[in-house]
Amino acid sequence: MLPSVGVAVEVVTHPAGGRVVSSRMASLCRNYISRVPLEVVRAGQVAEIVSSVDAYDLVHTHDPFMSQVFRNRFPNAKIVQTVHGTNYEHVREHMCSAPLGRRIAREFTLYNPILRHAVWKHENAGMSAADHLLAVDSNQARLACSRIKDPGRVSVIYNAVDVAKLLEQARQEPRNASHGAYFLMARRLSPKNGAVFAVEGFLDWVGERNVQLLIAGEGSQRVTIERVLSRSAVGDKVTLLGNVLPSRIPSLMRDAIATVVPSVPVGGVIEATSLAALESLALGTPVIASDIGGLSEIDSGSNIIDLVPPGDSHAIANAFDRSFRKASGTASNEQGERMRRIKSVEARFGIEVWVKTIKSVYEKTISDQSRCLTPSVAS
Repeated sequence: MLPSVGVAVEVVTHPAGGRVVSSRMASLCRNYISRVPLEVVRAGQVAEIVSSVDAYDLVHTHDPFMSQVFRNRFPNAKIVQTVHGTNYEHVREHMCSAPLGRRIAREFTLYNPILRHAVWKHENAGMSAADHLLAVDSNQARLACSRIKDPGRVSVIYNAVDVAKLLEQARQEPRNASHGAYFLMARRLSPKNGAVFAVEGFLDWVGERNVQLLIAGEGSQRVTIERVLSRSAVGDKVTLLGNVLPSRIPSLMRDAIATVVPSVPVGGVIEATSLAALESLALGTPVIASDIGGLSEIDSGSNIIDLVPPGDSHAIANAFDRSFRKASGTASNEQGERMRRIKSVEARFGIEVWVKTIKSVYEKTISDQSRCLTPSVAS
């Protein structure tokens, strides 16, 4: 599996004797998201680091800027790019994180064609440089098709989780008895993750019940959440854990009544196949989530997620109540439901399924001789 943060490279041997390089560029790109020309320079510097051989048969990128750089450096290589979302949308999301940011966002997205054109130009060049695009959900697939106008070069491959590894990690950690009964929200506290709506819903519902909401994560919305808690008579039933070591998350999820993923659309960014939701389900824990994007596709009629309208605190409060009541049911019923969630995720989003599908795309792309591209130029 590719690491979830930072910049890393994984090189594997291709059956034909060539090489395949996979690079994770998502966090680097977000760091420089508002400076498009600089982004290409940074990507070029990284490309120099990973270019330890003279040629590649196939390069798998997670960013259109890297696709463009590798196309220019290795014109004969096949390029597969995973589409997590566009940087243009992420620019709008980050600019929408505060009232001043919203004003800047309106100014830049509606009245500043220079920024809009620069982002659009470089992203289109990068996507066009790829031989095949892998979208992490149907919404991203539609976005990719709108950019390259060639549906045959786009496939949907959802995010995946290693179910056995998660279960083993959870087993290695002791039970979280000190917290008592709790719901868990393991989210970066950014506007698009909708944490404020979950907090408001929990406070409206909890009353005298002996249960907590634990929040694992940091971000710009922490101040807003603290303000909401300070005004509530039951605000002490919400605990802000701050950043939590990744090794602790599986056990926190395992012992929770349910995990909450209350995402909302912000600046055109819509939650894809959330890893927080998939990891929770892989551990057998119920999930309360917004009925949008990849979250809806994870459930897809299987009823393994309690879907609620995005941004609806009242609906989230009702979902808290449903989960709390179910957790008070018989142990045998609950164990059966846990196993159903685990098996559903393993069958549809397990790492074995993901690897098999990725491998088939690699093989198809390498064998496809229909696209002989020359180095791309953003124009």
